[in-house]
Amino acid sequence: MIYEKHVRSIVTNGIAGVGKSVAVQKFIMDWAEEWEHKQVFFLFPLPFKELNLMLDLKTSLLEIVHTLYPETKVLPTFECVDGKVMFVCDGLDEYAHPLDFHRTETWCDSTEPAMMHVVLTNLIRGNLLPSSLLWIISRPLTSSRLPPQAVHQVLEVRGFTDKQKEEYFRRRFEDPAQADKEIAHQTSCKTLHIMCHLPMFCWVVCGLFQRTFREKGPDVELPKGLTLMYTHLLLVHLRVRGARGSASCTPEEESDFLMKLGKLAFTMLEKNQMVIDKATWKDCGVEVAEAVTKSVLYIEFLIEQFVMYQEKVQTFIHSTMQEYLAALYVFLTWRCTGNNMLEQLLKSKFSLMFKNPGLLDIHRSAIERSLQSPDGNLDVFLRFLLGMAQNANQELLQRFLPNKSKCSSVSEETASIIRKKIKENHHPDRNANLQCCLDELGVGAEAPSHSRSNSLNNH
Repeated sequence: MIYEKHVRSIVTNGIAGVGKSVAVQKFIMDWAEEWEHKQVFFLFPLPFKELNLMLDLKTSLLEIVHTLYPETKVLPTFECVDGKVMFVCDGLDEYAHPLDFHRTETWCDSTEPAMMHVVLTNLIRGNLLPSSLLWIISRPLTSSRLPPQAVHQVLEVRGFTDKQKEEYFRRRFEDPAQADKEIAHQTSCKTLHIMCHLPMFCWVVCGLFQRTFREKGPDVELPKGLTLMYTHLLLVHLRVRGARGSASCTPEEESDFLMKLGKLAFTMLEKNQMVIDKATWKDCGVEVAEAVTKSVLYIEFLIEQFVMYQEKVQTFIHSTMQEYLAALYVFLTWRCTGNNMLEQLLKSKFSLMFKNPGLLDIHRSAIERSLQSPDGNLDVFLRFLLGMAQNANQELLQRFLPNKSKCSSVSEETASIIRKKIKENHHPDRNANLQCCLDELGVGAEAPSHSRSNSLNNH
């Protein structure tokens, strides 16, 4: 625990959306209501997003607290005999100034002003208020740069367990029957079940399903498609990116950033590649730091190549996010330029037929390409690409489209192609995924019963 004498500072890290900030809020609430942590007499949250507003000022640690919490101005010092003083530094990865723990000057007086990075560096080092407790919340990439001697304990937030997921959904749905229905639904779908370990994704899923129950009644069949949920999740992440930036992005800049991420995901998918190498980052034109720190769609970790050598590696928060972004890139490229990005991949008669491809041509190309892939690496990509055609999904993506009109629906035509593929049974190991494609299109199934089994458990 944090109150043991030899433990002054704790670092809690975890990927975006995994629940770090919620853990902080609960800790503070428990302390404020005197349920837990009674040894702490003063608790001061120091969110780095707020500290960024004071970067250019010379200020003391005491003045920082007074500025954030004006009611504390009556305090001449942090010293107290009744308990500990604790600082909660939330969002170290959001801090705009690099912290240099090797060359920054030593500072020991909490009442004397200095530049913000000097104050924070010495607070973390333990030079400022060494008797205080310090809790730093960050992502793994940033927290790995802290000096080991200044970190006494590291905790990782990994998101919800299955039991916690169920508890969360039961709290969000007032009607127990609706909660039971949602839990059974997300448990039956492997991808949905895996992604729901992220509290942020659970929040997205709950919002969608609650709206579905309100609009269509308690007996409605919950949507089996994942595309709409991932689009909602993407938009939440982009809002987070905008909040983290020093200036708000224009719609054109946001669209350009999204297309670069999509191109990166698509390029990797072509190579059946999960880890992002330096050459791929360079080709797509995205800065690694911007993608990892601000887009919250990637995670970065260290791998040990040799005993004395470590390499930073980036990957998507989940493989399905890579497949979703790749599908979004193909769809938006077609809507914006009229080009079929799959033509260069498809080595069949179709690649010469579609000089001015429509959406059905894109779908046909993707279906053929997916079925030709020997390891199935385009199966989930295909599901997302077909899900892009739904009107509800296009409405969410309006600001990225060149015009406000929706493309005409080809869901039934695409569904006919898929049903024919299932009936022909030339690719029996792909029939379950093809059935999931019908779910993404939002159409009924007319497939043999044997292909229906386990379809929701695929991917």
